[in-house]
Amino acid sequence: MRTVRGVKAPFAFYLYTENDMLPCNQCGKCCEIYQGGRNGGIYADSSDIERWANTRPDILQYVGEDYLLFTDPKTKQPLPECPFYKGETKKVCAIYEDRPNDCRVYPVNPRQAWEDGCEMIEAVDITWDT
Repeated sequence: MRTVRGVKAPFAFYLYTENDMLPCNQCGKCCEIYQGGRNGGIYADSSDIERWANTRPDILQYVGEDYLLFTDPKTKQPLPECPFYKGETKKVCAIYEDRPNDCRVYPVNPRQAWEDGCEMIEAVDITWDT
């Protein structure tokens, strides 16, 4: 049994269409859970590489072997934290508009959001089993 905002219950999620995705509130769970190759990691794809090569070489330097993000530019070893997930009182994505496609499509579905503790999922997004 899982808890969302203090509510414990068995659940089934509504299915979302591409146009009905939940808006990101930049809670950072995806950055914390997948950074450094953990839990499958975050990867760049060819469109990210092309986009960053033209506009954001500062991001491109953190692409490692097999397009793993975010790696040390010198050693190419995975970094423990995304270098663009910053803030003193609340961390936010400093490259949100230019973030990798892996980050743009997160969560893949509401179940992933629930299991990762993503804060964009709310009890209102859940149907309760009886």
